[in-house]
Amino acid sequence: MEVCRKHFPELASSFSNKKVELIIGDGIKYVETAKEKFQIIIIDSTDPVGPAEGLFDSKFYQNVAKILAPGGVVVTQSGSPFYQPKAIGMAQRGMKPAFENVKSYTAFIPTYPSGFWSFTMAKNTPIKMRKDSVPAGQYFNMEIAESAFSLPEFVKKLIA
Repeated sequence: MEVCRKHFPELASSFSNKKVELIIGDGIKYVETAKEKFQIIIIDSTDPVGPAEGLFDSKFYQNVAKILAPGGVVVTQSGSPFYQPKAIGMAQRGMKPAFENVKSYTAFIPTYPSGFWSFTMAKNTPIKMRKDSVPAGQYFNMEIAESAFSLPEFVKKLIA
């Protein structure tokens, strides 16, 4: 966190936002015992091997669903479809028993292996893009957001 604050201050500024609660610790244990409700839960786990494998299973996501506020959304990184092809399927299979709606999407992340990365989101209400919720930036805009959910055939097969 300190390295991020020092070298990426524009990114680290969100750490002090009053609306953000940054929790660093064992996510599996946290969701088992948490009492508060969250509107958004972002899981940026390591690869789904060893201790992090539990962050991709259905028991974990059933506990996540319990602490998600009504209408809330959870999203996790689900790996590179090229280098970690099993991760996106694991995220989908882990989320589907706990949530009514599960969708994966991809993004171009130049600093990640292959640059092509996937994310999987879930909620118990329909997943739909709100036009007023996507701010345009130097790269990101509404068209990029909508196209992220258009998956290549080989990625669809990884999910199936």
